Amino acid sequence: MQNRLFSTSILLFLLIGILSCNNDKDDPEPAIPILTLNFTDKFIPDQIPVIVFISEPDGKIILDTTCNSNGTYVLYAPAGRVIPQKMMVTVVSSELFWHNLIAHINTYTGIDKGVIWTLQGTKPDTITSSHISLENVPVINGPILYSGSGFYNMTFNPTNRSILNYKVPDDLYVKIQTEEGHFYKFEEDLLIGGNYNIDMSNALSAESQSVTFPFQVENYEAKLYAFEDDNYDFPLPVLADYVISDGMATNAIHLNYPPGVFSGFHTGIMIQETYSSDISWFYQTEGDIPDQFLKAEAAILSTASQPGKLTVETSGSFDMVSAHWQFIDHALVFYEWQAYASDTTKTMILPEIPPAFLRMFPTISLDSINFQFAELTEFQQLDGYDVLINKLFDPLHPTQMNRYEASSVRKSVIPAGKK
Repeated sequence: MQNRLFSTSILLFLLIGILSCNNDKDDPEPAIPILTLNFTDKFIPDQIPVIVFISEPDGKIILDTTCNSNGTYVLYAPAGRVIPQKMMVTVVSSELFWHNLIAHINTYTGIDKGVIWTLQGTKPDTITSSHISLENVPVINGPILYSGSGFYNMTFNPTNRSILNYKVPDDLYVKIQTEEGHFYKFEEDLLIGGNYNIDMSNALSAESQSVTFPFQVENYEAKLYAFEDDNYDFPLPVLADYVISDGMATNAIHLNYPPGVFSGFHTGIMIQETYSSDISWFYQTEGDIPDQFLKAEAAILSTASQPGKLTVETSGSFDMVSAHWQFIDHALVFYEWQAYASDTTKTMILPEIPPAFLRMFPTISLDSINFQFAELTEFQQLDGYDVLINKLFDPLHPTQMNRYEASSVRKSVIPAGKK
């Protein structure tokens, strides 16, 4: 009897095991994320959520979500939805600028399913502010440049200039322009809030670096950011020089900086042959100040836009196509929509606007936004658009697009009567 019971128990155990194995085969496979987002360093500001939506290459919405605080968000495909290997990912972030709300909409095309992104905030918190007045100022023939770490103010007024301090103590850089040349004062770890009087009678002479242009230009703008050491992530740079066209055609400019103070620079320059030209050229680089403007070997032959769609005809060599749309609604909410795509893209399609976006911004539509410009960019040290995207959102060390040496050409829409 005991042997019969034991045999029966063994048979039941084996039967249960077989049934268990069969059930495992019928269980659905675990869900696989189609996108994982890590928001760090206050990318999501207090009380202003970020909207993220994923779309198919033709613009149809796959899913959308609202991210209310920094952290990790894992996005899965809706039940029964087949996800293409390449997707569009749109990130909508907002900020208050003066008394207006600005919505920054960035659409990245050709994104691999299943990627992990880190989106890092770049706007530091204001700790305090300092007020600067200059004494013994010689006769100046240009604006005065005041700069702290990550903040600058450019004005002809030598008294009671406000500087926001993003670190304490903060550095102070002041540059003036006279008939005898450019002079500066740099005070390290000076500002802790309050009022400061700076004696300019012993200001030092700045050194100058000439940057030549590939052709004569009438309109130009150049910013020279200075870094204390080789770590360009921190501390924040001061603005060493800001040069704006005086309306006279030229084939070179001079960037002024304090010698022996900073270890490296970020240089960004824009040029136009004429003020009314619809073509602009851009060059940016880090490290030493360049002695020449590297012009992109690419051209935008034509653009044709309609709501939610842009066709671009191009020539030459480049890595990325981008396009920009804008819209200001009746409440003065400012929308700027930027889309990025690979060099092979001929037609850019904006995604449909999902419910989460419309709940927060009910005045936005593909019909309301106005096409502004298309741009081609060549990155000197990156091998293509896919490499750039991986660098921008690298899970361990994300970077900003302006950190890579690049040459760009932009073709803008010139309103009727403006040419």
